[in-house]
Amino acid sequence: MFKDMVDVYNRNLIGILLLMLFIIFPITSFIFIAIIQFSIEFEGNLSVFFLGYSLLFNFIICLPPFLWLTLRDFEDERAGLKECLTFFATQFGPLLFTSFLFYTLAIYTSWMMMVPTIVLLLFTIIYPFFSDYPSIKEMFVQAKNKIIEENIAIVVDMIIVVSVLLFLWAGMMFFIQNFNNNMLSYMLVRSLINMIIFPILYIYLTIRYRQKKEDFSMINI
Repeated sequence: MFKDMVDVYNRNLIGILLLMLFIIFPITSFIFIAIIQFSIEFEGNLSVFFLGYSLLFNFIICLPPFLWLTLRDFEDERAGLKECLTFFATQFGPLLFTSFLFYTLAIYTSWMMMVPTIVLLLFTIIYPFFSDYPSIKEMFVQAKNKIIEENIAIVVDMIIVVSVLLFLWAGMMFFIQNFNNNMLSYMLVRSLINMIIFPILYIYLTIRYRQKKEDFSMINI
């Protein structure tokens, strides 16, 4: 699977670099600024809620163009930049609304022994990998089936993803804390880390969850 990921990455290197520049960098930068501004204006649970959702949304919303690029590669086709950006634009609204809904439900059911919270968070992360399906209902059905089919493996995947991101962010923050830094420096570092790591995670997880031929159901854009 690692070899497949490297092959997809190498075949689409130019497209991936452009998507890093046009999608991951501006979105990560905007979300970082929004988190800082929100934490200044609000305190307590609301600020923590927004921080958690923003980090989750950052990962989810940058996924669609890389999903499209990888699925096209599965079919031995090359996805153009315009195609990927168009797919991103069509998925932005639905993913924004549904991810906020599921995240809110996950947080406000956390008192129920954490089980609904974990299931909802897993679902929130997994269902965007089926966003090429023509309806939200089909996306949800496919995500549900995948979670039932690979429940423990998906939990392990998510633990690895979160651990890698936290380790890299913490490591980079530790490295630059001895320098004279400002918010712009931290924003650029955070954006750079996401630009490097997100495409690798997106391609790897797409191969994990969508490598079967029967999983392909690409909408027309």
